[in-house]
Amino acid sequence: HMDKPIRMSSLAGHMDISLFRLKKISKAFFGQPPYQHILQERLKTARQLLLETDKPIKEIAPLTGFRSVGTFTTKFKAAFHLTPGAIRDNK
Repeated sequence: HMDKPIRMSSLAGHMDISLFRLKKISKAFFGQPPYQHILQERLKTARQLLLETDKPIKEIAPLTGFRSVGTFTTKFKAAFHLTPGAIRDNK
């Protein structure tokens, strides 16, 4: 469900644990809060799509859970130090 927004409280409820417990488990297993882990996984998937497909960036952004291309580009650049277009150009 990578393309869907995820609310941490809903995720915790689905797992039948408290939000506090979800954060604690995520920190223990992944070394980061659940939101950061999900963001990291979404960005890795986006990078893979950019490198392995010809899908336009405006299509990849919502496929990986970003509501706007601007937010996607900002988060992507912060994670990989290159814009999505630059990653694709360097493949």
